[in-house]
Amino acid sequence: MVFSPDGKHVLSTGDHGHLYLWRINDGKKAADRTKFEGASSRLVRSRSGIYADAPGGRVVQFKLADQKRVRELRQGSPEGAEPPSVSSCAAAGSWLAVATLDGRVEIFVAGSGDHHSGSQWISGDALKIPLEPSPWDSIRG
Repeated sequence: MVFSPDGKHVLSTGDHGHLYLWRINDGKKAADRTKFEGASSRLVRSRSGIYADAPGGRVVQFKLADQKRVRELRQGSPEGAEPPSVSSCAAAGSWLAVATLDGRVEIFVAGSGDHHSGSQWISGDALKIPLEPSPWDSIRG
């Protein structure tokens, strides 16, 4: 889930494949913004928009103000191979990092949706690579 910029709404998604907008003051559904072709379980908010994972290794960008679809970001995959499933997303500044279940992280320019040159710079066990310091690091020793 992510909060709207005005703090009055929450966006959610899930196995049903819908992107719902909820009013915080009364908990009622305010809008059904889109329907994906399958489950969507990750939402990330950045200055350039809201990003949701979608089936087929896609991440869909929506406008912050009205949640209208802007573009789809597609994961690269070897020719003839199925696109990898998205495992997580993170936004920082003008970057969007997208990790896939096959162990890769691709970096996109958040505002344009372009791949960052050399964006497949992490491969292997990407699910275990923290993208920012964790408060648990000092406990793990």
